[in-house]
Amino acid sequence: MNFHELVALAEASYEKADASKVGRDVAVQFNVRGDGEGAFYVHVKDGAIIVMGYEYFERNVLAFVDTDEAVAIVTGKKKLTSMFDASSAEGDYESAQAFDAITFGAVRPVAKKAATAKTATAKKTTAAKSAAKKTTAKASTARTAVAKKAEEVKETAAKTATKAKSAAKTAASKTAKTATAAKSVAAKTASTAKVTAAKTATAAKSAAAKATTVAKKAVSKK
Repeated sequence: MNFHELVALAEASYEKADASKVGRDVAVQFNVRGDGEGAFYVHVKDGAIIVMGYEYFERNVLAFVDTDEAVAIVTGKKKLTSMFDASSAEGDYESAQAFDAITFGAVRPVAKKAATAKTATAKKTTAAKSAAKKTTAKASTARTAVAKKAEEVKETAAKTATKAKSAAKTAASKTAKTATAAKSVAAKTASTAKVTAAKTATAAKSAAAKATTVAKKAVSKK
């Protein structure tokens, strides 16, 4: 018998049980070892009996049992107080005595409940897988958004770099044109100065020649 079958058996047994003589609220947790390993608890509250397939930390009694011992207790064939005698239980002994006041009726077959428990477990597993898939999808979407944002930042940076490079190239071109223009003006100025100097020298030479001719004529007349 596995754990789910054991819990289903306990549920079926306590559905037919009478807790009217218990006289108090009692919670007993069973830590099961062996084939039905696991933890479940039985809670007697306001005359009703509840079985849950997990630990309960506000328990009055904690019993350490194997599968056969658990079956014997939840079907009324073995007293919970006997587990104290075997040092296999701890907690409030009076609560254990009150728990033993439960009376049992006929236990209906548990195959259907065992199957139901398995179905419930399968549904929980499916739900967990679905939740995991949704979480994975959300994580994937988040990664895609981050990657897209990074690509946008990269593209913006590339455009900015291209604009900066183009601006620098335009500025360099303008500077080169300004330098060329200045060089051209300087060359024209130098050429003009050279021509002017040549004309001035020619004029001076011509004037000097004329002066010499005049002087020679004057000397010749004397």
